[in-house]
Amino acid sequence: MKAFLILAAICIVALVRPYFGQRFFETVEARCARFANSRWATLWIGLAIFIFSIALTSIYRLPQPRIHDEFSYLLQSDTFAHGHLANPTHPLWRYFETFHVLQQPTYASKYQPGQGLFLALGQIICNPILGAWISTALAIAALFWMLRALFAPGWALAGAALAALNAQVLWWNWSFWGGCVPMFGGALVLGGMFRTLKNITPTASIAIGVGAGLLAVTRPFEGAALCAVAGVVCLWSFWKTARLNALIRFAAPVLIGAIPFITFDLIYNERVTGHPLKPPYAVYEKTYSRNALFIWQADPQNDRNHRAEINGFYDDEKRDANMQRSFSGFIRGLWPKLKLYDRYFLHGLLALMLIPASFLWRTRPLRICLFMFIALVTLTLCSSFWAQPHYSAPILPLFIALVLFGFTQLHTIERTRLLARMLFIGLCLLGLTMFTTRLWKDQNTQWQYKRADMIAALNKLPNKQLVLIHYAPKHNPKTEWIYNRADIDAAHVVFAPDGDAEYLKPLLSYFKGYDVSHIEPDRPMWGD
Repeated sequence: MKAFLILAAICIVALVRPYFGQRFFETVEARCARFANSRWATLWIGLAIFIFSIALTSIYRLPQPRIHDEFSYLLQSDTFAHGHLANPTHPLWRYFETFHVLQQPTYASKYQPGQGLFLALGQIICNPILGAWISTALAIAALFWMLRALFAPGWALAGAALAALNAQVLWWNWSFWGGCVPMFGGALVLGGMFRTLKNITPTASIAIGVGAGLLAVTRPFEGAALCAVAGVVCLWSFWKTARLNALIRFAAPVLIGAIPFITFDLIYNERVTGHPLKPPYAVYEKTYSRNALFIWQADPQNDRNHRAEINGFYDDEKRDANMQRSFSGFIRGLWPKLKLYDRYFLHGLLALMLIPASFLWRTRPLRICLFMFIALVTLTLCSSFWAQPHYSAPILPLFIALVLFGFTQLHTIERTRLLARMLFIGLCLLGLTMFTTRLWKDQNTQWQYKRADMIAALNKLPNKQLVLIHYAPKHNPKTEWIYNRADIDAAHVVFAPDGDAEYLKPLLSYFKGYDVSHIEPDRPMWGD
């Protein structure tokens, strides 16, 4: 509500004094347009995003994993960084069961390898977070390249800035959760598609293939949906313009770009699960989850012979999902999903730009963007029981394009030109403020930093450490401490669940010679 009030005040001032600072803004816009039209603009934009990420480390501590997914991606990063695709199952694997991690047939993350590869690159250089920063820089640079196919260079730069200072994109950049890699893939697919609609070129087609490959190794479902819709748009354009004879000239480079990624994905599946067409995600869900991934699927059946925290987590998920299986429950479940999207993407504020954009309805690219965006958001919201912002990462470039259409329309009208400028500045500052406020609250107060500080202290001790975690009966399963390195036996610090003497006997025997610590994370000294 405060954001709406602030922007309302901006609108009033801009409408009352429409020519305020006109010369200053015109000068800035002219210089930005010249920069955006330069040959190396895409490279400099990506480099600027990366330098900005490094600069944040002078103010804030490096991020630490907190969400289950982040720990799983870091296991994948550690595995890749040591030259492996998967790890052998540990002899005492029952003690190391945790969320989003396979223990059999191999010890590996349940996720596809795209995000892990970027984190592994960062880990090899210095720290896994560098991989997240690299993926963000590439995503914003690719978004700028995509927008150049639709807008003048200056407006493409404005769209890149709007995305780079979006609160959720900034958070993807400052976590291990992922989001920018599929955004990178989506921008390549869409940029290639819009260029192909004008003229079929090998560069545009290869970009589509590379983008599709990146989506296959990060968000296979949403990526497949985006590629399918983009393919339909391209085929429709070919048919309408009598260019069907150019289909092979279009498809061959697409396959050249996509095949390396898809081949690697199949090899990865085979190494992790034993079958190239069986992704780790499916094996994990069948083993641990009590609920189907998609609304139309049947629930998996498993023995539930796991830790109480794991069983309780998936019991809660099943209760939430069962509420959505009826029509009325499904409709009620849509609202929390929309609120989550609005909270992180500011759709409620940015969507205001769709009002002036509607005056450009005769513009073909706008109609294509709107059709694709509505279709893909509807599919994302209606197919799964849950929604997370990174599910829509592949289509975020579409939304940025729609918003830019609104800004360009406001900017063409002399009396609303200042309004467009002030709204743009306000939205960028709002996104940055939301991110820094959240980050400031997290620093040194959240449990993940306490866990990281404890590991750092234990790593300085001469002997290897076995840390036994004892949870309280009402422990929040979202704050999970039991995650380990890819090579458990070689790790200096090993985490496992606590228990009675009989339960711990095999574990203590196997890790004989380790110093043993008992930690209760739910006590005030450890918890949030």
